[in-house]
Amino acid sequence: MNHDEMVQRGRLPWAPRAGSGDLEVWQEYEVPQVGTFRLGGQVVLFTSIDVASARTTVWAYRVLSPAEADAAADVTFGSAEELKDYVDALFRHQKAVLALASDLLIDKWAPVDVGDDLLKTAVGFLGDLLKATATPREAFRGAVAAVETVHSDFAEA
Repeated sequence: MNHDEMVQRGRLPWAPRAGSGDLEVWQEYEVPQVGTFRLGGQVVLFTSIDVASARTTVWAYRVLSPAEADAAADVTFGSAEELKDYVDALFRHQKAVLALASDLLIDKWAPVDVGDDLLKTAVGFLGDLLKATATPREAFRGAVAAVETVHSDFAEA
C-alpha cells in the first residue's frame, strides 16, 4: 500500500480514509486512541501519539504483516504500559505515516521511517512540518511555546 494513500484530509484519525472499516479499538479515552482497521484488504495499526484529547494531535499508522495482524488479533494487555510497549515495538524501525489532526480531523501527513522511538520520530515530523509550512513569525512563536512548556515542566519538578 502506498503510504500516502493511508489517510485523507478531513477524516477522523481512526477512520482516516474512505473505505477503511472493521475498526478494532484497543484503547479508548473519549475517542479511539489505539487499534486497527482494515483498508484495501490490509490491517493498519493506528495510535495517537501522546494525548488524543488535545485540539492538535499527532497520529501514527503502519500496515501490519499478515503474521503481525494474526498475532495482534489475539493479544491482551495487563496494563496501559504493556499496550504502549507493544505498539511502540510494532512501529520501531518500520515505514509509517504520521498525521497531524486539528479538532480530530486529519490535516497534514507524511511517510516516515520510524527510528528507535516513535515519540522522537513524531518530534522530527512536527519540526519538518513547521519548517515547511510556518512563516518565520509562526516558527518563532512555536519555539517560544515549546520552551515555555519545557520550562514550566522543569519548574514543577
